Amino acid sequence: MLTTGEGVVNGLGFRATSPASLKDRKRARAIGDLLVRLERAQKRVFEHPAERAMAVPSSTGPPTPTAASSATGSPR
Repeated sequence: MLTTGEGVVNGLGFRATSPASLKDRKRARAIGDLLVRLERAQKRVFEHPAERAMAVPSSTGPPTPTAASSATGSPR
C-alpha cells in the first residue's frame, strides 16, 4: 500500500519501551540518551530541510526532489 500521508501524517513520532527497561538504570539512561539524540536530530531536520534533502539520497536512495518534498512537507 502506498500513500502520501496527506492529512494523516502529523510529524509526530512515537517510541515505546517496557517498564522493565525503565527499571534497569543502565537501560533507562541509554533510552534517555537516545530520546535526546532523536529530538536533536528531528529539530535539525526542521531547521535545515535543504541540507536533509541533499543528504537523504546518498543514504537511503530516493531522488533529491522526493527527499526535498519529504524534508519540507511539500508535495512538490
